[in-house]
Amino acid sequence: MILSLPQAVQDAEDVVSGLQIFEDHIPEDLELHLSVRDLVTLSQRLRSLNSEVALRSDQRLNGDVYLLLSSLQHTLRRVRDMFGETRHVIE
Repeated sequence: MILSLPQAVQDAEDVVSGLQIFEDHIPEDLELHLSVRDLVTLSQRLRSLNSEVALRSDQRLNGDVYLLLSSLQHTLRRVRDMFGETRHVIE
């Protein structure tokens, strides 16, 4: 099942919180910092998109949002999987 926009925002923010733990341990990793910043920006834009989509019922827009959320859900799942794999390495 594809996430709703509010769920996607919450999931993105949860993943950002997890990635920030990595940032604390790898302060010199510029790519990680940029990825976290991009994900924060994405979650902010999803919040505003949620308001916009609520005001419209454009089928093309809804299709694009569905595609975006499908991709985001896949990406966030992979990051969470990485968290699980890393936890076993650290322990």
